[in-house]
Amino acid sequence: MSVFSKKDLQLLASKNISPAEGIRQLTLLETGVRPIDLHAPATPGKGILTLTKEQEEKYIHLFEQALPTTPMVRFVPASGAASRMFKAFYQYRDSGVENEEIRVFKENYQKLPFYEQIICQPADFRCSLNKMLDESGLPQLPKALIPFHRYSSGSRTAFSEHLVESGKITAQHDTRLHFTVSPNHQAAFEEEARQASRQLGGAYQISFSHQSPATDTLAIDLEDRVVRNENGELLLRPGGHGSLLTNLNQLQEEIIFIKNIDNIQPEHRQVQVVYYKKVLGGLLLSIRKKVHNWLRQLEIGRADLQRLRHTYSREWQLWLPDDFASWPAGEQETWFFEHLNRPIRICGMVANQGEPGGGPYWVKEDGEISLQIVEASQFDKQNQQQVALIKQATHFNPVDIVGTIYSYRGQKFDLSQFANPATAFISEKSVGGKTIKVLEHPGLWNGGMAYWLTVFVEVPLATFAPVKTITDLLKPAHQPE
Repeated sequence: MSVFSKKDLQLLASKNISPAEGIRQLTLLETGVRPIDLHAPATPGKGILTLTKEQEEKYIHLFEQALPTTPMVRFVPASGAASRMFKAFYQYRDSGVENEEIRVFKENYQKLPFYEQIICQPADFRCSLNKMLDESGLPQLPKALIPFHRYSSGSRTAFSEHLVESGKITAQHDTRLHFTVSPNHQAAFEEEARQASRQLGGAYQISFSHQSPATDTLAIDLEDRVVRNENGELLLRPGGHGSLLTNLNQLQEEIIFIKNIDNIQPEHRQVQVVYYKKVLGGLLLSIRKKVHNWLRQLEIGRADLQRLRHTYSREWQLWLPDDFASWPAGEQETWFFEHLNRPIRICGMVANQGEPGGGPYWVKEDGEISLQIVEASQFDKQNQQQVALIKQATHFNPVDIVGTIYSYRGQKFDLSQFANPATAFISEKSVGGKTIKVLEHPGLWNGGMAYWLTVFVEVPLATFAPVKTITDLLKPAHQPE
């Protein structure tokens, strides 16, 4: 393993990366990341709660009662570029090979929310395609600033639609949103925020942050040598969405909704989405109240351990050791205090309509079993027993999360203490024609929240409508009424 030079140390220091962190990253790149050890998929009744209509309405009532007095914010990672949405169209123009995505576009591109920006006279598919790729400027924008939906009054970007949905959730009570953006696009986001707020007429509090340079990561080549750029400097790359744990850690609100920028529907389809956001929020408030009460009772040695065991394992469907009930009371109290005194998150899960992959699982680690959101890349696909468990999965993760980051004493948790650094991601990339191994921090809602108190809840598939490609905007979930 290379030793850092004085120049290397100066570069790391300029990004607030310690030498010890640099060595840790290089060691992890060299030794590799241990695959996740799956115990079982989380399924309804076995790790995923299914709520009755009566329960849903109770939690909505709790949520709406808390709105005027409980600071809430929506946290939206929004620095992703729109270029991936256009990738298939560049490939088509280069190769001339027409796949299903191109055929759908060719037959329906007049229905796109930004059609006015690519229209040709006379109407011509290839002319509009070239105009979209070369003249519209759309592929160079962040995905958040792409027009997603068409209205009689014009189109709305993904950014604007998040404002609309958030306002409906909070009933315009102090509607706060926080977007993580790239520094070179912040001015465009600020202008979009001004225009959207004026057009929508809501009282929105919008803030922005950037991914910290201190979360950049190193890379090595296939011979385990540290990778440098053409100037001989260490190659440092953004550390993936797990880096945003730093940004999340800086928020001060009691309740935080987390949602991806591209999972947003037009206003007429937001009714069900808003309904379940309130359900998840109310469930969080209910669980938070119970957790804080249990912690206060544990602190003075007055907790009814039998009731607590029932609440923890039956009501919330969380794991307890097999012989836990036979443990001495003092050991049970210590274990419960440690496992309850954590940030709390409620994660909506939707039925898996495709191939099983990343989603909600029971994971084994150091003698304990916990609920985790696991990405497909974290599985050991050479282990047939693990592959069999993957195939049994019934749900996947749409990133529909609401959490609270304050302790029962009213102190904000340091979220970095509840991440599992061993669950980083290593992938291979090509740089300058050379294959290198790059490191990403544990995913924000994967290893980044590994030690949060986690409860999974089933929500309808209709609440999930991500936009990964341009043709996703042509699906019914994104078309006008």
